[in-house]
Amino acid sequence: MSDPLDAAEATPRRGFLKSLATLAIVGTAVLSPFAAGLAFFLDPLLKRREPFRGAENGFLYVANVSQLPASGEPVHFALRADRVDAWNIFRNRTIGSVYLRLMGPGIVLALNDICPHLGCKIELKPADKTFLCPCHGAHFKLDGEQITHIAPRSMDTLLVDVRKDGGVWVKYQEFEGGKTQKVEL
Repeated sequence: MSDPLDAAEATPRRGFLKSLATLAIVGTAVLSPFAAGLAFFLDPLLKRREPFRGAENGFLYVANVSQLPASGEPVHFALRADRVDAWNIFRNRTIGSVYLRLMGPGIVLALNDICPHLGCKIELKPADKTFLCPCHGAHFKLDGEQITHIAPRSMDTLLVDVRKDGGVWVKYQEFEGGKTQKVEL
């Protein structure tokens, strides 16, 4: 025989447990997709990635050392890679361009072709064996050293890795113009 007083006390507890179970089920059903969507949205921002796809520790393949003249004449190369930002991939884009110069067996000099004055593209003048910035007339030697002091510094050199197979890999970087020291962008 059950006690009517016990049944009256049990009913609110059952109701509370039903409410708690309902809240847990509805909360799980609503919050799970929201949490998954939030994680998907924030994923690119939380992961640190290479700015270029195809780069190895920031180094991009440019050319083979056999493509550089032994005379030391600079050769202009465009760097192409997949540019990656937080949510987008832009395939096969020109990232920048560099001049490569063979300085000796297995020694390659890489110069960024952006003028450190105001950011114009520097041109090679083979007849003069110099580089010239067409915007303001800054002249540089073939090793990138300033001839005129229009630009605040010499041409920006880049890190080069010449691999065993002869591949020349360059760590492409851009620097702020108008400053006497290299400040990476």
